[in-house]
Amino acid sequence: MKDGDWYRALILSAEEDNYEVLFVDFGNRDKIDPKFVMSLPSNLELNSSPALAVKCEVNSSDMELGAVHKKIEKAADGTYLLKIEAIKYENGVHFVNVY
Repeated sequence: MKDGDWYRALILSAEEDNYEVLFVDFGNRDKIDPKFVMSLPSNLELNSSPALAVKCEVNSSDMELGAVHKKIEKAADGTYLLKIEAIKYENGVHFVNVY
């Protein structure tokens, strides 16, 4: 990878010069060069070590989504502590409030 580390990912699509991948422990997607793709050791496969990222949907009735995004950005750079409250789980998605 660009930073020299390796991350678990699922290949979503493959073209000759790049793969679109989903990083299963972070939840983000990116296009990467195929030379940075290799098979996982068995102890890191998803059936033996589940993904750390979970799909969430923010309940926007309590707060404008723009305000939620700003809080998430502050939390990512370490200047804000988020409180996340789970409301329900439905069809593989966690519905949450963000404070």
